[in-house]
Amino acid sequence: MNIIINGKKQSGKTRVAEKLVSLLRQKGIAIGGVLNVGDKLLNVGTGTKTTFHYETEKPNTLKIGKYFIDTNVLAKAEELVKESVDDGEYTFIDECGKLELQQQNGFYKVIKYSLPKGKCIICIRDMNVNDFLNVFEQNKENTKIFTLTEENRDALPQTIYNYITETK
Repeated sequence: MNIIINGKKQSGKTRVAEKLVSLLRQKGIAIGGVLNVGDKLLNVGTGTKTTFHYETEKPNTLKIGKYFIDTNVLAKAEELVKESVDDGEYTFIDECGKLELQQQNGFYKVIKYSLPKGKCIICIRDMNVNDFLNVFEQNKENTKIFTLTEENRDALPQTIYNYITETK
């Protein structure tokens, strides 16, 4: 079963995912993948962070919106996600956005590869959930959707953790 954590822009989706990572790690559940924390990409498996995007153009960057994404770091992140999926771990991908939904760059290929394994935890803006389900051919029976709100922000990591451990 894949999991979507969705919410409005800047609502705290990544923060919820970070807390979920901590809960899963404490339980000894194998996890991997990446989270976008500020301008850094967090390797969920090792806890290391690498600068992922810049506000000014640098060598080997791809312009996405107002940011320049380091294509070398993106390629490494794709490898990490693929390895995590191949090892059978719960795999975090933060976040699925415009590029992926347009079936272009970003994490499109690795999301397409990862979803059939059924252990993806993906952060996505609420306005993109239906497009995500259509683009990646996910039906709601194979995907559990958790919507982040101000009211459930503190409890949501534990709610998702409980869901994962009860359905494992």
